[in-house]
Amino acid sequence: MRASLAFAVGVAAGLGLGAASTEFVGAAFLWPAVTVVAVSLGLAARAFVRPGPRAARPILRQGRAVIGALLAAGVAHGAGAARSNAVHPLALLPDGSRVRVAGTLEARPGPDGAGWLVADSARAAGAAGPWRPLRGRVRVRLPRSGGRDLALAVEGVWRRHAPRAGLPPRPARAGWIEVTEAAPLGQAGSLAPRLRARAQDRLRAWLGARAPAAEAMVLARRETLDRGARERFAAAGLSHLLAISGLHVAVVAAAILTTASVARLPRGLAAPGAGAGVLGYTALLGFPHAATRAATQICLVLGARVLQRPSDPFALLAAAGILLLAGDPLALAEPGFQMSFAGVAGLVAWHGPLARRLACVRVRAARDAAAASVAATVATAPIAAWTFGQAAPVGLVANLVAIPIAGLAVPAIGAALAVGMAWPPAGELLGGGAAALLAALDATAAGAARVPGGHFPVARPGFAAILGAAGAVAVARGLLRARRRPVGRRARRLVTVGAASFAALAAAPAFGALAPPVLELHVIDVGQGDALGIRTPRGRWLLVDAGPRSTTFDAGRALVVPYLLRQGAWELEALLLTHPDGDHIGGAEAVLSALEPDFVLDPAAATGKGQYVEALRAAAGSGGRWLRAEAGAELLLDGVRLSVLAPDSASLAASSEANDISVVARLDFGEFRALLMGDAPAEVEHRLVARDPAALRAAVLKVGHHGSHTSTSPELLGAVGPAYALIPVGRRNRYGHPHPEVVGRLESAGVTVLRTDRDGSIVLRARRDGSARVRRPAAAGRGR
Repeated sequence: MRASLAFAVGVAAGLGLGAASTEFVGAAFLWPAVTVVAVSLGLAARAFVRPGPRAARPILRQGRAVIGALLAAGVAHGAGAARSNAVHPLALLPDGSRVRVAGTLEARPGPDGAGWLVADSARAAGAAGPWRPLRGRVRVRLPRSGGRDLALAVEGVWRRHAPRAGLPPRPARAGWIEVTEAAPLGQAGSLAPRLRARAQDRLRAWLGARAPAAEAMVLARRETLDRGARERFAAAGLSHLLAISGLHVAVVAAAILTTASVARLPRGLAAPGAGAGVLGYTALLGFPHAATRAATQICLVLGARVLQRPSDPFALLAAAGILLLAGDPLALAEPGFQMSFAGVAGLVAWHGPLARRLACVRVRAARDAAAASVAATVATAPIAAWTFGQAAPVGLVANLVAIPIAGLAVPAIGAALAVGMAWPPAGELLGGGAAALLAALDATAAGAARVPGGHFPVARPGFAAILGAAGAVAVARGLLRARRRPVGRRARRLVTVGAASFAALAAAPAFGALAPPVLELHVIDVGQGDALGIRTPRGRWLLVDAGPRSTTFDAGRALVVPYLLRQGAWELEALLLTHPDGDHIGGAEAVLSALEPDFVLDPAAATGKGQYVEALRAAAGSGGRWLRAEAGAELLLDGVRLSVLAPDSASLAASSEANDISVVARLDFGEFRALLMGDAPAEVEHRLVARDPAALRAAVLKVGHHGSHTSTSPELLGAVGPAYALIPVGRRNRYGHPHPEVVGRLESAGVTVLRTDRDGSIVLRARRDGSARVRRPAAAGRGR
C-alpha cells in the first residue's frame, strides 16, 4: 500500500510541476507540488539514515528503495503526462477554428445533441495538408435533428473552454466542436458503440422518462441526465449511484457466479468466466476508472481463489491503483478516480470496526449496511466537498435506503436488456419493474434533498488550511502514541511539526493586518448576466445581482455561491438586486438560501415577473431586512460607502420598463470610486449627467447593459473618465454584446476594457489612495 501511495504522490507532484512549467498554472500550484516532492524525498532519504534493527536492515533498505524508486517514477510519469497534455492538438487549437473530424460516436447523443466522438482523423479547414494526427475522444454538439448513424464525418467550429487555474484539463475536455454539418460514413467499425446504442434505444423505448438514470447507472452515459436530477442526487449525497462504480461491476460478477453455481459448473470454469464477464462489461462501458478499478480487483480476487492463495484487500486496491495510474496518470486529478479509491479504502479500513461498534443492532444486514454507509460516506466526504463545494451529511441515512434499491435496479435493468435483446416483449415487461425501482430511487433522492440542513455549501480550503489540518493530524497522532508508550523521538517530532504548522497559521492574520486595507471588486463570470461581489477591507461581502436562471441552469447555485465560498464568503452583509430582469436576479433565490444576507435592496418595481416574485419571497423568508434602493439610499460598511444614484421616485412611478428603473450605484473607498450602471439605458445616463456630472467621476465603470449600444453614451463616458471598464457578458451571446461601437468608444478614450467572455472572472483590488490593479483568478465555473 505504501508503494502505491508513493507512486500516486509522485504522479500528483509530477502533474503539478509539469503543468506549471507549461504556464497553465502559476506559483499557487507550483509551491504545493514542490513541497510534496521535497517532503517525500526527505522521508525517503531518512529511511537510509536509521534503517531500524540490524537484522531487518537489508529488507527495510530494499523496501524503502522500492518506495523511493516508485516516487521518482511517479514524478517523471506525471510530468511527462502533463507536458504531453499541453502540446496535444486540441489543447493548442485556437477558439473559433473550423474543424473537420471523421470518427464514431461512443453512444447516442443526449437531447441537446451533446456526445463523444472517437476521432480517426481530423484537420483544420482551409489548411494545406492534414492537421496534426488526432486519435481519441472529442466532445461534439450535433444538431438536434441529426440522424441515428454512429459513424460520422462532421464539420464545425471549435469552441474552446476558457482557461482556468489549476491542472490543465484533458485535451478532450478543452472544448467541444459545435457541429454545423454531419454526414454518415456507414456502419460503425467497433462493436462496443453499436451495442451501447442498441441498449440505449431499448431503454428509451421501455423506460421513458427513467431511461437517462438507467443509461447512467448501467452504461456510464451521463449525457442525457438533466440538471435537476443531478442536483437532487448531489444534495442527497447519492451522486455515486448515478455513476458506474464497484457496486455495478460486483453485481455483474455476482450474477455470473450465481448462474455458474446454479448450473453446477466447476470453480475452475466459474472464476475465469466471471473475470471475462466483468472485463467484457468494463470494455462495453469504455473502461471508466471506477469500473476498471473494480474489475481489476475482482479479477485478482478470482485469480487468488483459483490458486488458493490469500488476498489482502489493501494489496488489491494498491495494485489496481498502480495499474490505472501507470496507464493514465491524468486520472489522479479526476474526482471519480479519487472518490472510487477513497470509498473502497474507507470500507476496507472502517467497515469491520464500525460493524462491531454497532452490535446493538440485532439485524446483521442492517448493521452491515449502516457500517458501510458511514465508512464510504466519511471517506469520500472531503473529496466531494473539495470538488463540488457541498457537503451532504444526509447521505449517511439516504444511502441506507438508496443502496439496496440501486442494488436491485442495476440487475433488473441488466436482465431487461439481456432478455429483451432476444425477446423484446419480455424485456419490456422487466423494464417496467426496473422503472418502478428507478422511480423509488429518485423519490428517495428527492426526499433526502429536502431535509432541512441535510446538505449545505462549503468553502474549498487553501494550501495553508491543508497544512494546518496536516499539523493537527500530526499532533493527534503524536499524542495518541504518547498515551500508549513514553514520548519518543518520533512522537516529539510529530508534535513539533504540528505546533509549527499551527504557529504559521496563527501568524498569517497578523501579517495580513500589517498590509494596507484593500477593497476588492469581483466580476463573477456567470455568462450572459450580472453578478458583482464586493469585499470590504475587513473581509465582509456585498453582492450586486446574482446571475441568470433557466429551466436547466441556475447561475446562483452553480456559479455564484461556489465562487463566493471559495473566496471565504460564508454570509453576505447585503444583496442588491438592480432590476427585475432574469439575467440579474435569476440566481437570487439560491444566493439568499445559501448566504442569508442581512440586508436586501431592490427598487421595488411594480412587476409580476415570476423570478422576481420568487426572489422577493426568498428574501422575505431569509430573515434579512429589506431596503428600497432609490436615489439617496446609502449603505456604509468598513469604510466603504455604496450610494444609490438612480432610480428616483419619479422614475419608479413613471416607467414600467425594467431597464429604466435599474439601480445605478457608486462605490466609494477613500479616493477610489467605481460606478455600477446595472442595465440603465442612455436616457437615464443623460439625466444623471445633467443633474450632477461630478458625482459620476470614477476610476472604474461597470458598463451598463452588457455593452449594449443603448448604453455607455459619450456624455456618460466624458463625465466618468474611467481607467477601467468592466463588461459582464456571455460568450457568443445571441445579442451581439458588447457592441463594437461601445468597445471602440471605450478604447478610443484610453480605457482598459475587461470582459468576462474573454477574461473569465475578474478581480479588481483598490486602495484608499485611489490606486487599483486587476488580476484574473480561477473561475468558479464557466458561464454560458
